[in-house]
Amino acid sequence: INVVKHKLLAFVISALYAGAAGGLFAHMPPGYIHHNNFTIIEMVTLLMMIVLGGIGHIWGGIIGAIVVTVIYDQTLEFYFYQPLLFGLSMVLIVMFMPRGIGGLIDRYLVTRKFIAIQEEKADAAS
Repeated sequence: INVVKHKLLAFVISALYAGAAGGLFAHMPPGYIHHNNFTIIEMVTLLMMIVLGGIGHIWGGIIGAIVVTVIYDQTLEFYFYQPLLFGLSMVLIVMFMPRGIGGLIDRYLVTRKFIAIQEEKADAAS
């Protein structure tokens, strides 16, 4: 397998999707992209969705997006403190859940499978 070729292909396909999404976004009303459409809060929010969900986990990403959206909506009244809240929560997530929600789910499933195997061995031994 040619690794460089496949990495380049993955990059090109992701760039194609990003370009198509940007082109579609530009045609939505009002028909142009304003510089205030993407503030630092929106960028950090998107990054938090990915980090909280766990990179490489589809369901973790969906759960992360739902959780971050709910938190974002609940903290709208603290608009002045939102950057501090999101930054602090990002640091805490990276420190205490480095693999995100998807990593917690994986660890739970592996632990559950390990316990089931241990119980089978104990039943077979007795």
